[in-house]
Amino acid sequence: MGIKQAKRKAAEDRATEKKIKIMEKNTAEGEKRGAEFKRANVLQEETNTLSKIDVALKSDQMEVTIMEKDLNTLTDDYAKEYFTKRKKAIITKMREQELKESQSTSQETEDQSEPLPQNEADPIENEEGDATLTAVEDLIDPIVMNDLV
Repeated sequence: MGIKQAKRKAAEDRATEKKIKIMEKNTAEGEKRGAEFKRANVLQEETNTLSKIDVALKSDQMEVTIMEKDLNTLTDDYAKEYFTKRKKAIITKMREQELKESQSTSQETEDQSEPLPQNEADPIENEEGDATLTAVEDLIDPIVMNDLV
């Protein structure tokens, strides 16, 4: 092997070593970034879960506030109608949720419980136009029930 070939070979070897070092550095940096992304994803999932819980709690608080609203104190007919409809929707949602829970429980234990008949538990309006509830008393706290009647 001649001197020129030896120099060329040495230069190629140095270039190859530099490339290998750069690749190793890039690999280490990529692994580090991958770990950071993974950690960021975990944190984002935890944040999303907490946000969902927060939204559910705020929604529940808003529903409780609506259910506690005394319709007799409202002077605006539109407000009465709004709160009456919202209360009906909340009660319907509660019934559907209980029905789902009872169905899942009955499937697990093969014990079937009958849900409340729809027509008995629906909120209705009396002669004065006030919202009253019939068979929902067992679903609502008695204090809240007094506000509804």
